[in-house]
Amino acid sequence: SKLAKFDLIIAVSNQTKKDLLKYYDIDKKKIKVLHYVPEKIFNKKRINKKRFCNKYNIPIHKKKILVFDHIFYKNFEFSVKIFEEILKINNNIVLIKIGNNYNKPINPLLEKKIFQMKFLNKKDYSKIFKISDLLLFPSIYEGYGIPCVEAMKSGLPVVANNNSSLKEILPKNFLFNLKD
Repeated sequence: SKLAKFDLIIAVSNQTKKDLLKYYDIDKKKIKVLHYVPEKIFNKKRINKKRFCNKYNIPIHKKKILVFDHIFYKNFEFSVKIFEEILKINNNIVLIKIGNNYNKPINPLLEKKIFQMKFLNKKDYSKIFKISDLLLFPSIYEGYGIPCVEAMKSGLPVVANNNSSLKEILPKNFLFNLKD
């Protein structure tokens, strides 16, 4: 393979290293793992949550679950199912969705509780972690799971699927099985 010609290959996780070794004929000594370190903008400094929520018309006094949907494997469909179940227990919760990949119809009553973030500059993207109460990350596969690391660096609790690299970066009690 063309990759075998390189002297050094940098992988973002041990999972990515395993994948490279599985699919390509590469000497494992040539692959070094360097985990992503979030930028300094992802931090635990306080922000004016009310001002930020008003800017994006997000209700300040409701619990906020952050989810991603910019590509199919982020598994937004599962997030919607979980959200429906949570609303049966507590109706004072909203979903904040980053990305817009999902194109199936959603129950109109549920849709009113989903806040679509169309475009966020880097500063506001970092603040979305600070106004949220939880990152729900049921991704089918991750080479690393950058949003999880950015959330943790911002002090936001994360609950994620127990697969791929997510097992590498999150404590066991933050993980769940999609089939359970």
